[in-house]
Amino acid sequence: MRGFLKHFGFFAAIQLAIGAAMLWSYWRQYPPEQNFLAASIDKQNLIRTQATPRLIFIGGSSMAFGVKSATIAEACGRHPVNMGLHAALGLKFMLNETEPHVRAGDWIIVAPEYQQFVRMAGQSEMLVNMVEINAANARLLDRSQWAAALDIGFVQRFGKMTRAVFGRPGRFFRQNTLSKTRQYYRRSGFNANGDVVAHLNQPSKGLTEKEFRFVYREELVREAITQINDFAKVAQERGAKVFFSHPPLPREVFEQNRALIQKLDVELAAQLAIPQIDRAEDLVFPIDHFFDTWYHLAAPGVEERTKLLAERMAQQAKAAGPLSASR
Repeated sequence: MRGFLKHFGFFAAIQLAIGAAMLWSYWRQYPPEQNFLAASIDKQNLIRTQATPRLIFIGGSSMAFGVKSATIAEACGRHPVNMGLHAALGLKFMLNETEPHVRAGDWIIVAPEYQQFVRMAGQSEMLVNMVEINAANARLLDRSQWAAALDIGFVQRFGKMTRAVFGRPGRFFRQNTLSKTRQYYRRSGFNANGDVVAHLNQPSKGLTEKEFRFVYREELVREAITQINDFAKVAQERGAKVFFSHPPLPREVFEQNRALIQKLDVELAAQLAIPQIDRAEDLVFPIDHFFDTWYHLAAPGVEERTKLLAERMAQQAKAAGPLSASR
């Protein structure tokens, strides 16, 4: 028995050493603080410190890549906070991230990508990555998200890191491979308001995704709408107001999925407890207005969407009156 324990301890020590070396190499090559998702650190700091009154934007990368938040906020007399980052984080994480910081006078635009209505909990590996980047994000995951993270999320994350290191052994000692990644997919690609701006002077790359996957599931859609309504109720109790906006889509993608999107809109009209400031088709643009995916707008699309949202929020400010618009 003693011999077995000795050999087992020796084996475990080797595995721990290999794991530690792999993590050292991975974080040396891909510094977490420069990761695209590390922009959440700056966004969370901004939402804690931005002056009142504020206009807060919630969404995935369609919001990060899709607006000039300062222009929209200025149209309704507010200061911008763009919390948009990545759709794979899930609507639940996005709302949980923002809710503790909502205060009186805030106006909030919630614009989830269509897939978030059926994948509200997010992707486990992505959520584990968020905790890796900032341990404080652990508090934003609920029990079911932690269960999924412990079941598959950590395994997927560790596997991804292992493949990145041992799949290219020649890079083991290389420092900051991430610096060669296109800037619009790094933390440095965001401006002080939380908008991705590094892509605005780049030509459109063409859509890299082959298939738009949105499968309507009524029970999941209703659960997502309930989550938005619950968030809006908390916001309202604090003296804030929440609005719903649709995400952008290319005309070709919208037409192929028109029936499902219209079905979602019927449910939103019936169940959503907050005002909608646009229609799905208002956010449909020509394909050359998109940068590299069907949710990432190129400069012309950013201008169009910004103009639309600025007009709609200016209307809301006018209807609310000078006191509500500026307090």
